[in-house]
Amino acid sequence: ECFICEGPHRVKDCPNRERFNAFVAQDNSGANFESDVLARVTLIQLISALRTVPPSDLMYVHLEIEGQQVAAMVDTSATHSFMLERIVHGLNLKVDKYSSRIKAANSQA
Repeated sequence: ECFICEGPHRVKDCPNRERFNAFVAQDNSGANFESDVLARVTLIQLISALRTVPPSDLMYVHLEIEGQQVAAMVDTSATHSFMLERIVHGLNLKVDKYSSRIKAANSQA
């Protein structure tokens, strides 16, 4: 079900969609990563959007990270997930630098 219009399609295919989110992941050779998933938290952190009280109109799952309960927003059409840097530091997660690059874009709906 579409989060924008509740139609029978994904958000990425919504005819009412004016908002877009895009990113490109590359290594230093310029190769794109379509299906590779990083096994560690990088400077652009993993897990979409974490909040202590999630809004009721979005899909969330409850996770336990480093013994702490968090809620993670689920985006079924996303190929990568991200986490706010302040959440990473608040959970005392190890952050490693990674040579790949991710470009992201966002606009208003």
